[in-house]
Amino acid sequence: MNTRTITVVVGDEHINKGRKQSCCHCPIALAMLDAGVLSPAVHKKAFFVGGGDDLINLPGDAIKFIDFFDNGRPVEPVSFEIDIPVAALKSEVAI
Repeated sequence: MNTRTITVVVGDEHINKGRKQSCCHCPIALAMLDAGVLSPAVHKKAFFVGGGDDLINLPGDAIKFIDFFDNGRPVEPVSFEIDIPVAALKSEVAI
């Protein structure tokens, strides 16, 4: 699978708009959308992108963030790098 490493920056705007226990509207999913990822579906330790079937593991900082956010604990902005399939990036989709 051809991948590209991207940096996902979860900022205050994502935290404020994010919904607990929502795979498509949590702060990390919102930040992934802003980073150009197509249709991210974030789960507790991994995520799917672009409607695909490949489950991609999240780094430890992201897993801890999800746990804290979903359980109503305070969270701070966070950033992390992940490898995304090129086909799941907006900039790579053929127009």
